[in-house]
Parts: sequence; C-alpha cells; structure tokens
Amino acid sequence: MSAEDCPISEATRRRVRQTARELGYRANWQAQSLSRGRTYAIGLVYEGNLPFLDGVYNEMLGSFVQSLRDAGYHLQLVPVDHQESWKEALLGRRVDGCAMLHSAPDDLLDTVAELGIPTVLLNMDRGRGLPAICPDDEQGGRLAGRHLLELGHQRIAMYVDTSETPHFSIAARRRGLEQAIEQAGARELVMIEDNCEDAMAVLRDTSHDITAVVCYSQYEATSLLSRLWTAGVSVPRDMSLMCFNDEFPLADLIPPVTTVAVPSAEMGWRGAEMLLGCIGAESSGDQPGDAPRPVVLQEQLITRSSTAPPRSPS
Repeated sequence: MSAEDCPISEATRRRVRQTARELGYRANWQAQSLSRGRTYAIGLVYEGNLPFLDGVYNEMLGSFVQSLRDAGYHLQLVPVDHQESWKEALLGRRVDGCAMLHSAPDDLLDTVAELGIPTVLLNMDRGRGLPAICPDDEQGGRLAGRHLLELGHQRIAMYVDTSETPHFSIAARRRGLEQAIEQAGARELVMIEDNCEDAMAVLRDTSHDITAVVCYSQYEATSLLSRLWTAGVSVPRDMSLMCFNDEFPLADLIPPVTTVAVPSAEMGWRGAEMLLGCIGAESSGDQPGDAPRPVVLQEQLITRSSTAPPRSPS
C-alpha cells in the first residue's frame, strides 16, 4: 500500500512522519525485502582475490554497477571459497540475481542453471545455456592478424604470459590470428607461452625471422616493450608490437601501442540490462523459457605508432 492509499488524514500523516524523524526511524531493508519479494541486491560471484579493479574489468564493472544503481539495485560481493559462501547467498536468495566474471566452478554453474537463478556471465566462456555477454575474440584476432599482414609482415608471433590465470580468450584470439594468417597464405603463427625473458629469447632468435608480435594483453605489451628497448630493439623499426585491450598506459607509452579494443563498458551495461530482464521475468511469474541468447560484441582495431611495415633487409 502506498502512502497516498493509507486511510488516514493528511494531518495525521504529517505527525507520524515528524515523530519518525525525531526518533531517527529508518526503514528496515529486510522487512521491505519480504514485503516486496525482492532484496534489490545483485551478487558479484568471483574466485580467489578480487582481481577486477583495473584493466578491462574495471570499466566493465563500472558501467555494470551504474546501470544497477539506476534501476535501484546494489552490488553484493559473493566469494567462491572453501566455506562455500556462495551457497548461502544464492541458494538462500539473499540476492535477486548474480553476475559471474572470468571463470566459475562447474558445480556453481550447474546449480544456478538447474535452479533457474537469474544469472549473467560477463566475459566468460558461453555454456550451460546461461545468459552471457562477451567480446568476439576470434574477430579481434583476425583484426590484429590482417593489420600486420597488410603492413607486409609474414612471420608473426603471439605472446602470452603463462603466469597469469588462463582465460578462454587466449584460444579464441589465437584462432583468429591463425585464420587471418592462413587466409593470407603467410607463414604459420609462432606461439610463445612463457615469461617475458623467454619470450625475448624467441623474438631475438634470427632463425625464427619474426618481425611482429601480438601480445595477449596490455600487461604483456608493457613488459615486452620495456625489454625490447633495454635490448636495443627499436619498435616498430626492428619489431612491430601490438596487443589486445585498449587500457592504460598503452596510449602513453613510447611508442604508443596499436591495440584491439574490447568493448568493456558496453559489456557492463548490456550485462546489467540482460540480468534485470531475467529478474523481471521471474518476478512477474512468467513461465520459464529459453534463456536470452548470448550477446557477442565486436572488437575494434586502434592503430598507433608501434606497428609499421617490416624493415627491408640491408
């Protein structure tokens, strides 16, 4: 019942409100949640430490949280730990829905799918019929490969630092690069999955004849660019270098780094939109149907000074 529908006089209503203010009354959110049938909380499910405070995830979460706020929701952290805290939050319905980022255990994914808990996967591998928002990393890999091939590079490497947590996008970006190389009839992709020092050894080995390297992310690119400079390898004169994710400090490095940008902000607001739609359908009592189809967003090539045609043999 709204205040306007309450069968008391306006004068009495004013006195009640004035007394509540004087006593410091605050509405109890748990009681309101029971009466409304919602908590207006969204669980952010994550494994390990919270690794989403910079890079792609920072922008994605920023737009995700802002979209939730605009709809009257707030975010609640739900760690996946040995105490299985997620079960209390999700199975106890302390949240109206949840978002998962990067990765999640199989039993958690199976549980939310089986119980129909409103869920959206953000930048995760699509599967189990759950709603998902992710970038088209294969398409991004093709963009990177075609850019370097059009510059005249025939021997291209991809560098991934294996000390980082694996992500499905590694394989997708590699497939895209290999597709572009195969279509152009160039020599096969050289895959470097190691630390930065070992990557340098491969790149400087003249027997490989590598003239361009695509780094998996801005982290590999920043470290590798520094190592190349220290070794006296000029970028892009001696080696073209580019990466994925248009994140700080790529535009401010010397030289500024060519990159394939992931639509991180769009992933956030589109994910919030999809999740709130699922919650609304559940609250209205609609019969369960097919989950929204995964939304796959295109990536964008941003050309800067770190890539150029290969130097002609002297």
